[in-house]
Amino acid sequence: MEKQKIGTDGSIPSHIRNLTLRKYVKVDGHRRIRPTKLGVTLIDSLNKIIPEIVKPENRAKIELFVKQVQTGEKSYEDAIKSALEFYKKKLTYCSSNIYKVRKGFGQYFHLKDEKFI
Repeated sequence: MEKQKIGTDGSIPSHIRNLTLRKYVKVDGHRRIRPTKLGVTLIDSLNKIIPEIVKPENRAKIELFVKQVQTGEKSYEDAIKSALEFYKKKLTYCSSNIYKVRKGFGQYFHLKDEKFI
């Protein structure tokens, strides 16, 4: 995570905890993070629609906003505005293509329910 600039020593445990609580990953007996079927499906589905959202550079961009606020290069309000604009575009695009996400989940979990897919 540090290599990709998406966390610090202090934030990495909370990232792992959140991913575990959401059941996207499990920590194995050797303290290695392993993706769950849900985590793999989510990433695969999003990657088909908006691949840049699942790339580490996406999270690094937000970390950069935080650093810019910390150093005074950007105001808190400007950082929030920039982050919201960035994600709003992605959410709008993803929402208009949600059927692709549903299809990905349906295929991965072998769901036949047409309402879901």
